[in-house]
Amino acid sequence: MNRLSFFLAIISGLLMGLSATEPNAWLVWVGLVPLLVAIHGKTPGQIVAPGLAAGYTFGIVQLLWMPPVLARYAGASLFAGIAGILLMALYIAIWFALPFYLFALIRHNKSGKWLINALTFSALFFLLEWLRMQILPGMVWDKFYLACAVSPNKYMIQLAPLTGALGIGLLIAMVNYLVAAAIVRKRGLLLGIALALFVFNFLYGALRLGQGGSERDGLSHTVGLVCENVHAETRWTSSGDRIISTMLRLVDESRRHDPTLLVWSETALPWTFQENDDILLALAGIFSQGNASMQSIIGYQTQAEGDHVYNSAYLINADGSAAGRYDKNTLLSFFEEPLIRTRTSTAVPMVTIGGFDHVLRGHETTYLPTHIGNARVMICNESLLPDYARKKGEPPAFLVNISNDAWLENTQNIAQHFYIARLRAVEYNKDMVINSNRGMSGIVSRLGVVQTISQSNHPELVVGTIRPNRKTSFFARFPLFFPVLALLCVIFQIFFTFGIAKARTTPTHPLTK
Repeated sequence: MNRLSFFLAIISGLLMGLSATEPNAWLVWVGLVPLLVAIHGKTPGQIVAPGLAAGYTFGIVQLLWMPPVLARYAGASLFAGIAGILLMALYIAIWFALPFYLFALIRHNKSGKWLINALTFSALFFLLEWLRMQILPGMVWDKFYLACAVSPNKYMIQLAPLTGALGIGLLIAMVNYLVAAAIVRKRGLLLGIALALFVFNFLYGALRLGQGGSERDGLSHTVGLVCENVHAETRWTSSGDRIISTMLRLVDESRRHDPTLLVWSETALPWTFQENDDILLALAGIFSQGNASMQSIIGYQTQAEGDHVYNSAYLINADGSAAGRYDKNTLLSFFEEPLIRTRTSTAVPMVTIGGFDHVLRGHETTYLPTHIGNARVMICNESLLPDYARKKGEPPAFLVNISNDAWLENTQNIAQHFYIARLRAVEYNKDMVINSNRGMSGIVSRLGVVQTISQSNHPELVVGTIRPNRKTSFFARFPLFFPVLALLCVIFQIFFTFGIAKARTTPTHPLTK
């Protein structure tokens, strides 16, 4: 790898790292360009080093938040945090370099085949992003995909109901490839096509948002968010009475707005659920003075066998009884469960021991049957994964994401979590309620319009409205349509490239001359 290739690779890694950490909706459209220019005309073997250099730089920049969070959450030393960054960045670098390496194996080297190569590169990049989402789903810090960078821009995410969030990344990868090809081949036409694709995506978003009058369809329901905003190191043994008193005050305050539903955060009550819990009886007393049909979604733990628990969300009626429960399906690797479960879990502690091994994984994608329609609850990291909210049968009427971001304070993860969760709302064409302890909480419409948003270090009540609907996006009905289409594109390229090569090396029979 010469100095220029190394320099361009590092620039690409920095651009992509900044796209991931801000996130920056503009840089990602050209973030891959320096690396694509650096590897132009190189053999697959020559691509490995610059690809890994770019990926490792990207991983380091993306993961700079880890040391303070590990120190706060797990009591890890600074050395352990740095070691974690270095190891995780290597894993990210391999995934980052893989599409470039595989593309070099199957690309067509004729100069006139730029369109086929552009389609193949973007399809391959999309497929590998899709595959990475399926592997180790609990390890979300390696799950940055191109659409994450554009999630703060409501205009750039409007293709999601059709293509899914990952499908937006397919378009971004194609624009990057065309810009790089335009630089290398000095062809303004390629740059024009890249610009046209970018403008198309932006204008389509503006058009869809401009037709947002359809958001007025359906009945509007008031929803209140009970945001306790408790500090990560808070000890409930000494502060529990004060916290509960504050939360009940917020519930009582909500009666002025006459909400149909109250949403609390993840493990808002950090003990196991019990019928006739004192706080549920207190809620019933408050509700008895107002709307008897009011319901609450509250984060609790659920007792399982022995000392094991589920991380759950309960639907609580006005009388304090439970009307439904959802258990978190995708647990955080290393924290809620080990990366690998083994009978001898002390063999390799780094991957076989989790911070809270007593948390069990739920196995049912259960909707909570609220009075205003079925609610699909995603707990914490579950909202970061594409495809996760999919379930056969009747679609949910709206989405709910509850989490505890107190451990991530003063990192880019706070904003990322909110805006990537917004992608799920657009993807599935559903309004979403987001309540994150000490994170960003609010209500997002099915078009990704942020109706209300707040981030506070103090307890507060956030009030907004949602419009449940039974409409289903194309992506929700056919989530594998674009992965299959991309796979067919790659297969076609393989047959096209190697078929042509074989035809050139096959001797011609004398009679056919």
